[in-house]
Amino acid sequence: MKKTTKLTDTQRDFAAENHDLVYQFLRARRLPEDEYYDIVVFGYLRAVKIYDQQPELRQHTFKTIAFKRMFAVLWNHYRSLYAAKRNATVLSLNSPAKQGGELQEYIASPGSAVHEYAEARENWEAIRPVITPKQMQALDMRAQGYTNREIGKVYYLTPGAVSSRMYRLRKKTGQLAA
Repeated sequence: MKKTTKLTDTQRDFAAENHDLVYQFLRARRLPEDEYYDIVVFGYLRAVKIYDQQPELRQHTFKTIAFKRMFAVLWNHYRSLYAAKRNATVLSLNSPAKQGGELQEYIASPGSAVHEYAEARENWEAIRPVITPKQMQALDMRAQGYTNREIGKVYYLTPGAVSSRMYRLRKKTGQLAA
């Protein structure tokens, strides 16, 4: 995330003179002012700063620069709205699953059958004390359908590290069941 700094007096005056561009942008995109003004105005203010600080941009009209910045902010807003995985709900393995039973019954490694993990349910109480918090977190996300790459991005791990954690978890499960 970029650090925000205050506008200079010159930039503030320039922003006030051209403020109607924010409303023009909202009307052109048919966006309600009360919902989207607070989103796009940050792009507008960023455009004011860069237009003032980068003289090479003056070969374009300020309107062009401002519309591009407001569009970028709007695009990021929509992207974050529809990225449900970023707003993942953390669940316990004891949480009820939609299909009935508990989540722990439906966790499977890639290529293995779900019913193999249903057998481990009886041994779950023995497994819980030996599972690490990172393994638990990765397991929760796996239960929600995340891939190793997606889990890795959340916890700053490589997909291989996530896979390794899942492997160790399966190994612990197998040792306790034997």
